[in-house]
Amino acid sequence: MSANNDWRAWTWCPTCQKRGYPSRKAARQVIRQVPGPRMNAYPCERVEGMFHTGHLARAVLAGAVTRHDHYAQAA
Repeated sequence: MSANNDWRAWTWCPTCQKRGYPSRKAARQVIRQVPGPRMNAYPCERVEGMFHTGHLARAVLAGAVTRHDHYAQAA
């Protein structure tokens, strides 16, 4: 599959039960195609080299905390 279409190459993450993408770039390509609230591409905590997409936390969207600080606290 070409580099321009790698976002279509998602697989089902066996541990998280979410769609997984082969790279952060692929996950971001998916995010750009979804209208609505801003989303985040993040690495899977259990499967190395897999990325997921999800909504940003409300505190991050409101500007109360940076994305880095919020997710560092959650870890």
